Amino acid sequence: MGGRGSKSGGLGTGGGVAGLTVDFNGEKTTYFFNTKGGVNYYTNGMGGMPQQIPNNMTPKEFKDRIESNGAKTSVIGAKERKKLEEEHKKQRKEVEKDLDISWFKAAPRPRKGMRGH
Repeated sequence: MGGRGSKSGGLGTGGGVAGLTVDFNGEKTTYFFNTKGGVNYYTNGMGGMPQQIPNNMTPKEFKDRIESNGAKTSVIGAKERKKLEEEHKKQRKEVEKDLDISWFKAAPRPRKGMRGH
């Protein structure tokens, strides 16, 4: 649990890079990084499916490679990532509530509660 190394908890991404916003030809894409079992993963956006980074590059190497291809990048730190995740969670909760209400109104009478369809 405790410890001083980058693998002791948290994101374990090293280099202060928890995420990256990439601007390539006017198109912006956000990547978030995680490390599990010594393997580096990225997700495209907040709810994306984790994919292994090619050649198990670190987030900093990933950033350098993108910049060498002519894209502009901006780093998302751990605090900013946490804030974005909390906003995303809150938004998802609101959307799920709205969907539940819509489902309740559109479907026949539920057997047990709103989610009993």
